[in-house]
Amino acid sequence: MINPFLTLKRLKFLISVLAILILSGCSQPLTNNKLQEPQPLELNEDITIIPITENSEYQIKNNSVYYDDTKRNDIDVKSFQVLDQFYAKDNKSAFINGLKIGGSDGETFIYLTNFYSKDKYSVFYGGRKIEEADTNTFKVLNSDYTKDKHYGYFNGVKIDGSDGTSFEAIGGNYARDVGFVYYFGQKTGVKSPRSFERLNDFYVKDDSNAYFEGKVIEGSDPSSFEVVDLFYAKDKHYTYYNGEKIGNSDSSSLKELDFAYAKNNNFVYNDGEKISGADPETFGMLNADYSKDKNSVFYLSNKVENADVKTFKADFWINEDGTFNGVATIGIAEDKNYIYRYGKPVIKKSEAGEGEYEELEYPYARYGKYGYFEDGIIEGSDGKTFESLDMNYAKDKNFVYLDGTKIADADPNTFVVLNYLYSKDKNHVYSDGQEIEGSNSSTFMVLDSGYGYAKDKNHGYCDGEILQESDAKTLEVIDFSQGIARDDKHTYKACEIMPLN
Repeated sequence: MINPFLTLKRLKFLISVLAILILSGCSQPLTNNKLQEPQPLELNEDITIIPITENSEYQIKNNSVYYDDTKRNDIDVKSFQVLDQFYAKDNKSAFINGLKIGGSDGETFIYLTNFYSKDKYSVFYGGRKIEEADTNTFKVLNSDYTKDKHYGYFNGVKIDGSDGTSFEAIGGNYARDVGFVYYFGQKTGVKSPRSFERLNDFYVKDDSNAYFEGKVIEGSDPSSFEVVDLFYAKDKHYTYYNGEKIGNSDSSSLKELDFAYAKNNNFVYNDGEKISGADPETFGMLNADYSKDKNSVFYLSNKVENADVKTFKADFWINEDGTFNGVATIGIAEDKNYIYRYGKPVIKKSEAGEGEYEELEYPYARYGKYGYFEDGIIEGSDGKTFESLDMNYAKDKNFVYLDGTKIADADPNTFVVLNYLYSKDKNHVYSDGQEIEGSNSSTFMVLDSGYGYAKDKNHGYCDGEILQESDAKTLEVIDFSQGIARDDKHTYKACEIMPLN
């Protein structure tokens, strides 16, 4: 079930916000619309030896080196050294995640930072040699960009046509040299690298144009172009969202609000689209979902019908310090008459009876006398004992529910969810809420979570049905990725008997 809150645009915005909140040390903050210079990464130029602890992936046992409990016969235990949680070396080679880095020289190998390492002969990104990289002049600029005397590199890949001497990282996945500006390692349409200015992680400009994610914003005026927030920008002519013009908006009065909202003297915008009927003068945010003005309440860009403006309230789910105060409140609001889920009046308080609203695992909730699924009452449910088992299943003292619908004859006291396909109680085994005829509950067991192999004392099963001709006693999964199982009679792939060669 897809949470309607997570639209693609909104998800992109929230991810960006969270990245700035959580990784503020890596991002470059805005100060009066100008960015601080990106700080170079600290490199481990000296060989640092990490002691092996009981929690280390690398271990030495019985005079041998192990990685993740797998014995590595290609590592010399006498000269073995751990460099960080992934990297190690002996006197001959270096290793990442317990695997030899081909062509590495153990004696001169050093771990730099992130995925980068080098020896006297080569430079490596992860366990891959960066062809043509010059080890003597190689330099890490940030988590994405590196350079040597010849070229610039993005995530360990040479940027064709780049000039290593003048190459520099300038933050926000941008870099430049004497000839070009790059975004995610690709040449952009920026015409003048020398006049280039990064405004935030998305918007940049030069003497000729403004750009969003490296692409020209047609008709933009660079001299007056400025960023309003992450995705909104303006110049003397237009307002922009994600680099696209927003109608005939009044750019001079544009003001950012929280999240993906902005307004001017005439309109209010969410995700760059006008909120129909919103009054800019009295409009204000309640949280990332809900907003209101003197006349109406809005969920994202949509008016919440029949909402009581005066009593309507919604929790602000990000605290002043940037921490979450309860993700479960996303999409939830109330007024004197209703509880709202994602902009819809789900619960009429006068009908539900007394009680505290409780958001369970989406899309389940409970309030007063009833349990709820998505935006409606589950008829016959008992609100006091109602609980969600996962995003699909719920139960109360009387019944078990799948997607808000009762499962006939299921016993709530003994019912358990086994995986995405199977569930059972003391009497029956179910596949997608339907009883599997002939199954034995007490001996039923799941063999994998991919193709749905299972068995009991009587039968083997696949994809919720009896696996014909199978031998339950000897049935086992031998390849989880390919969906291959076998017993004493046959080999099966994706629930079908494989022919003998």
